[in-house]
Amino acid sequence: MFLFKKSLFIILLLSLNSHAQSNDLEAGIYNIGGGIIISSIGSILNKKPNEKLGPTILNGIVQGGLGGLLIFQSKNLIRKFSKTENYSYVWPSNILNAAGTSMIENGAANRPFGRKWHLNLGFNRFEFTTNEKFKLSYRIMPFSLIGTLQNAISNRFDFQESFKTGFLIFKSNKIANENIRFAGITTYSNSILILNNEAGKKALPHEIIHVYQYEEFSGINTYFDKPMKKYSEKFKIFKLYNKIFYTDYNYMLYRGLYYSINPSHKNQYKNNYFEREAEYYEVN
Repeated sequence: MFLFKKSLFIILLLSLNSHAQSNDLEAGIYNIGGGIIISSIGSILNKKPNEKLGPTILNGIVQGGLGGLLIFQSKNLIRKFSKTENYSYVWPSNILNAAGTSMIENGAANRPFGRKWHLNLGFNRFEFTTNEKFKLSYRIMPFSLIGTLQNAISNRFDFQESFKTGFLIFKSNKIANENIRFAGITTYSNSILILNNEAGKKALPHEIIHVYQYEEFSGINTYFDKPMKKYSEKFKIFKLYNKIFYTDYNYMLYRGLYYSINPSHKNQYKNNYFEREAEYYEVN
């Protein structure tokens, strides 16, 4: 338990940087470093009793670093999308980001390199296991589902935009929260709500980066693998739950970090790290 609390504290320190990246070197270091920290901590938590600590941590570091690099490159593709408005950059970016987060999850779960991959399409999680034989499975991410339902209420689902990007995109004629107007919002998950005008179109790359921020913390979900496995073996209800749902605890961490950086909602765009990072990858 002490190690778990210490792990989350380290991740918190990593993320509570009030200064956004000023160049690609800093941006790359942040993403690679974040992947290494999340993955290596998870590898320790998921280490088997008969395994040596050194190789276990090394596996986490390697997979976490490579995963972070892919995430960084996926964000750079969104920058190109922001600059050119060419949608051909978005799906490759989405797949690259999924590969990066998959590597971090593999390292954090103490799995061999490339053992499991996933692709999130909104609240839908498709998992591909490449063990002895290929296996495809599907689960629902509950917090992402709640975020999607929030966006779906009184807003129009844009099938064409969603098909072109791989994200669930909703459009509205007005987006407001606490008397603040937005061009887009993600509800801290992987569905997007944007204005049904040119401002919303320009806000889309910014909101995609927020989706990637939510997903890049998904490695912490493996921190709960051992207790969930224990309870699944003991209680059938947990076993059934795990077959249907993949709990995206990263939602809670991302939302908590987002507001703990600057609780003042009115000033968040000036000081909030996550907003500043999203601005770094968009071209105005």
